[in-house]
Amino acid sequence: MEKALRYVASALGLGLTAMVAVIAVGEGAPNPFTQPLPVQLDFAALGIALAGTLIALKWEGIGGAMMVAGTLAFDGVEWVVNHRHFPFMLVFALVGVLHLLAASAQALRNRPRARNAG
Repeated sequence: MEKALRYVASALGLGLTAMVAVIAVGEGAPNPFTQPLPVQLDFAALGIALAGTLIALKWEGIGGAMMVAGTLAFDGVEWVVNHRHFPFMLVFALVGVLHLLAASAQALRNRPRARNAG
């Protein structure tokens, strides 16, 4: 179960990262420093989520937490500024949650066992 979570989350995360990279190259990524502050915050949040995708390949817990935090930050900025949500960004959060579940399953499996006093 743990390996299945890890593989699904990694495949989805890499696919999302590749898709964002293709869009950025195809559309031409704008200079974030010339954008208004809300757009800069969105870029930073997206960067955190994307970095979390790559970090989760080695450290699932940290990467998954970064993905969830980046997604929540992105959605929070969009909600405060534009009063809307981006449902697509929730896919990043879902992948982050899958990584967190895999990390939790591994931690539970590797925890020390209690010894019986009997």
